[in-house]
Amino acid sequence: MKRAVLILAASLLFSANASAMLITGSVGWGGEFERTGTNYTFDNVEVDYATGDLAAAGIADGDALTVADLDIGSFTPGAHWTLAGFTMTLNSINVIMDMPAVATVVTGIATMSGNGFDDTAWSFSYSSNAGGTFSAAAVPEPGSLALLGLGIAGLAVRRRIAA
Repeated sequence: MKRAVLILAASLLFSANASAMLITGSVGWGGEFERTGTNYTFDNVEVDYATGDLAAAGIADGDALTVADLDIGSFTPGAHWTLAGFTMTLNSINVIMDMPAVATVVTGIATMSGNGFDDTAWSFSYSSNAGGTFSAAAVPEPGSLALLGLGIAGLAVRRRIAA
Protein backbone atom coordinates (compact mmCIF):
# COMPACT_ATOMS: atom_id res chain seq x y z
CA MET A 1 0.00 0.00 0.00
CA LYS A 2 2.81 2.35 0.95
CA ARG A 3 4.54 1.67 -2.37
CA ALA A 4 1.33 2.39 -4.32
CA VAL A 5 0.91 5.77 -2.61
CA LEU A 6 4.55 6.69 -3.34
CA ILE A 7 4.24 5.66 -7.00
CA LEU A 8 1.02 7.67 -7.36
CA ALA A 9 2.59 10.74 -5.76
CA ALA A 10 5.71 10.48 -7.94
CA SER A 11 3.68 10.09 -11.11
CA LEU A 12 1.64 13.19 -10.28
CA LEU A 13 4.78 15.22 -9.62
CA PHE A 14 6.58 14.15 -12.79
CA SER A 15 3.54 14.20 -15.10
CA ALA A 16 3.04 17.92 -14.70
CA ASN A 17 4.55 20.01 -17.47
CA ALA A 18 7.07 22.64 -16.55
CA SER A 19 5.19 25.92 -16.69
CA ALA A 20 4.99 29.40 -15.32
CA MET A 21 2.92 30.36 -12.32
CA LEU A 22 -0.80 31.07 -12.23
CA ILE A 23 -1.86 34.67 -11.63
CA THR A 24 -3.05 35.25 -8.07
CA GLY A 25 -5.05 38.06 -6.52
CA SER A 26 -8.07 40.16 -7.29
CA VAL A 27 -8.92 43.49 -8.89
CA GLY A 28 -11.80 45.94 -8.82
CA TRP A 29 -12.62 49.06 -10.77
CA GLY A 30 -15.35 51.63 -11.05
CA GLY A 31 -16.36 54.38 -13.40
CA GLU A 32 -19.06 55.88 -15.55
CA PHE A 33 -21.06 53.93 -18.09
CA GLU A 34 -23.60 54.55 -20.78
CA ARG A 35 -26.15 51.95 -21.74
CA THR A 36 -27.63 51.79 -25.21
CA GLY A 37 -30.00 48.83 -25.55
CA THR A 38 -28.03 45.98 -24.02
CA ASN A 39 -24.59 47.49 -24.72
CA TYR A 40 -22.48 49.18 -22.04
CA THR A 41 -19.69 51.63 -22.88
CA PHE A 42 -17.35 52.74 -20.10
CA ASP A 43 -15.66 56.08 -19.40
CA ASN A 44 -13.46 57.56 -16.63
CA VAL A 45 -12.69 54.09 -15.28
CA GLU A 46 -10.19 53.79 -12.42
CA VAL A 47 -8.80 50.86 -10.49
CA ASP A 48 -10.28 50.70 -6.97
CA TYR A 49 -7.97 47.96 -5.67
CA ALA A 50 -5.55 45.27 -6.82
CA THR A 51 -4.01 42.42 -4.83
CA GLY A 52 -1.60 39.56 -5.41
CA ASP A 53 0.38 39.49 -8.64
CA LEU A 54 -1.51 42.48 -10.06
CA ALA A 55 -0.49 44.70 -7.15
CA ALA A 56 3.07 43.35 -7.34
CA ALA A 57 3.16 44.43 -11.01
CA GLY A 58 2.27 47.98 -9.98
CA ILE A 59 -1.49 48.12 -10.59
CA ALA A 60 -2.82 50.44 -7.90
CA ASP A 61 -5.84 52.42 -6.73
CA GLY A 62 -6.48 55.32 -9.10
CA ASP A 63 -4.83 53.86 -12.22
CA ALA A 64 -6.77 54.77 -15.36
CA LEU A 65 -8.22 51.79 -17.18
CA THR A 66 -9.57 51.54 -20.72
CA VAL A 67 -12.43 49.03 -20.78
CA ALA A 68 -14.01 47.47 -23.88
CA ASP A 69 -17.75 47.61 -24.43
CA LEU A 70 -19.88 44.88 -22.88
CA ASP A 71 -23.02 43.79 -24.72
CA ILE A 72 -25.06 41.62 -22.37
CA GLY A 73 -27.66 40.86 -25.05
CA SER A 74 -25.34 39.42 -27.70
CA PHE A 75 -22.16 38.66 -25.76
CA THR A 76 -19.00 37.89 -27.71
CA PRO A 77 -15.94 36.64 -25.79
CA GLY A 78 -12.94 38.94 -26.00
CA ALA A 79 -10.41 41.14 -24.24
CA HIS A 80 -12.15 43.40 -21.73
CA TRP A 81 -9.17 45.44 -20.49
CA THR A 82 -5.37 45.51 -20.49
CA LEU A 83 -3.12 47.17 -17.92
CA ALA A 84 0.51 46.75 -16.80
CA GLY A 85 1.06 43.69 -18.99
CA PHE A 86 -2.11 41.90 -17.83
CA THR A 87 -5.16 41.27 -20.01
CA MET A 88 -8.57 40.13 -18.82
CA THR A 89 -10.56 38.28 -21.47
CA LEU A 90 -14.22 37.63 -20.73
CA ASN A 91 -15.16 34.07 -21.76
CA SER A 92 -18.78 33.74 -20.64
CA ILE A 93 -21.39 35.78 -18.83
CA ASN A 94 -24.48 35.09 -16.78
CA VAL A 95 -26.98 37.95 -16.50
CA ILE A 96 -28.30 37.73 -12.94
CA MET A 97 -30.52 40.81 -13.07
CA ASP A 98 -31.28 43.22 -15.89
CA MET A 99 -33.48 46.15 -14.92
CA PRO A 100 -32.09 49.04 -17.04
CA ALA A 101 -33.63 51.84 -14.97
CA VAL A 102 -32.56 50.23 -11.68
CA ALA A 103 -29.52 47.95 -11.91
CA THR A 104 -27.85 45.22 -13.90
CA VAL A 105 -25.79 42.40 -12.39
CA VAL A 106 -23.61 40.17 -14.55
CA THR A 107 -21.23 37.41 -13.44
CA GLY A 108 -19.02 35.13 -15.46
CA ILE A 109 -15.72 33.45 -16.17
CA ALA A 110 -12.69 35.21 -17.58
CA THR A 111 -9.08 34.41 -18.39
CA MET A 112 -6.33 36.58 -16.96
CA SER A 113 -3.07 36.52 -18.89
CA GLY A 114 0.23 38.27 -18.28
CA ASN A 115 3.86 38.06 -19.30
CA GLY A 116 5.65 35.29 -17.42
CA PHE A 117 2.40 33.75 -16.10
CA ASP A 118 0.17 30.94 -17.28
CA ASP A 119 -3.31 31.93 -18.42
CA THR A 120 -5.47 31.72 -15.30
CA ALA A 121 -9.22 31.23 -14.88
CA TRP A 122 -10.86 34.11 -12.99
CA SER A 123 -14.43 34.77 -11.99
CA PHE A 124 -15.90 38.25 -12.29
CA SER A 125 -18.95 40.28 -11.44
CA TYR A 126 -20.19 43.56 -12.86
CA SER A 127 -22.98 45.68 -11.44
CA SER A 128 -24.41 48.94 -12.62
CA ASN A 129 -26.60 51.40 -10.79
CA ALA A 130 -25.47 55.02 -10.31
CA GLY A 131 -22.00 53.99 -11.55
CA GLY A 132 -20.51 50.78 -12.83
CA THR A 133 -18.41 48.57 -10.57
CA PHE A 134 -16.44 45.50 -11.55
CA SER A 135 -14.57 42.95 -9.48
CA ALA A 136 -12.63 39.82 -10.38
CA ALA A 137 -10.64 37.18 -8.52
CA ALA A 138 -8.56 34.12 -9.34
CA VAL A 139 -10.41 30.80 -9.35
CA PRO A 140 -8.63 28.07 -7.34
CA GLU A 141 -6.78 25.66 -9.63
CA PRO A 142 -8.39 22.18 -9.60
CA GLY A 143 -4.98 20.48 -9.77
CA SER A 144 -3.80 22.15 -6.57
CA LEU A 145 -7.00 21.18 -4.80
CA ALA A 146 -6.59 17.58 -6.00
CA LEU A 147 -3.01 17.44 -4.71
CA LEU A 148 -4.13 18.81 -1.36
CA GLY A 149 -6.82 16.12 -1.20
CA LEU A 150 -4.30 13.40 -2.06
CA GLY A 151 -1.97 14.68 0.65
CA ILE A 152 -4.73 14.55 3.25
CA ALA A 153 -5.74 11.06 2.09
CA GLY A 154 -2.10 9.96 2.32
CA LEU A 155 -1.88 11.20 5.90
CA ALA A 156 -5.06 9.30 6.77
CA VAL A 157 -3.67 6.08 5.22
CA ARG A 158 -0.36 6.53 7.04
CA ARG A 159 -2.15 7.08 10.34
CA ARG A 160 -4.31 3.98 9.81
CA ILE A 161 -1.26 1.82 8.95
CA ALA A 162 0.67 3.11 11.98
CA ALA A 163 -2.23 2.27 14.35
